[in-house]
Amino acid sequence: MQIITESLLILAVYMTLGYLIAQIKKDTSLVDIFWGTGFIILAWYSLFKTELFLPRQLVVTTLITLWGVRLTGYILWRKKGDDPRYISLKKQWGSWAPVYIFIFIFMLQGLFVLLIDYPVLLINSSTLDTFQWTDYLGVTLWVLGISYEAIADWQLHAFLQNQSNKGLILQSGLWKYSRHPNYFGELVLWTGIWFLAITVPYGWTGIISPLTLVYIFLFISIPVTERHMLSNSQFIAYKEKTNMIIPFFKK
Repeated sequence: MQIITESLLILAVYMTLGYLIAQIKKDTSLVDIFWGTGFIILAWYSLFKTELFLPRQLVVTTLITLWGVRLTGYILWRKKGDDPRYISLKKQWGSWAPVYIFIFIFMLQGLFVLLIDYPVLLINSSTLDTFQWTDYLGVTLWVLGISYEAIADWQLHAFLQNQSNKGLILQSGLWKYSRHPNYFGELVLWTGIWFLAITVPYGWTGIISPLTLVYIFLFISIPVTERHMLSNSQFIAYKEKTNMIIPFFKK
């Protein structure tokens, strides 16, 4: 599909711009800002490219915009300098850090944006304009997912703002039932986006979106995040008793 090639080119240019700004600012965590806004850019580009503005297209573009604005706003709100995870990686990579940051952080995240946003590109490239039960299910899942994610983010922020919690692990609220409830919400809402795409041509292939998220969570985000917490005995006990992503009662 031409839209895929064009989207890949847009992301390559956009993430390269992000990389250059991050290098000037000496703040690799700026990639998180470009992550959320990248989805919005692709959604609106694909919408205006077809110039159809059908109901399903407008719905999915609106949902992606709301998600991207909330996520980016939350990241900016809590941002306090470079992320310790990126600082650790830069030390590990040494003199090759600028090259590795460009390839494995900015360009790789750009590719992930394309894979996760793929169902949106399918929807905005389709002329199908009749709603099915899967569309209503998709919107419902999106609402539940983004609500769950937003609550988890708010609970974590409130916990970290309390100085008496320094060195402690959040184990209440949604964080009582899984170690990464925000990721669970993210997975649910993108599964909802996939359901919105199921009825359009090749919509079933949009399953690559939630599957890509599962891969990122299991093999990149969670291992990197939890590696920095293994020195905390409270976290080790929390990890042994609490599910990683899917909420469930403590073991």
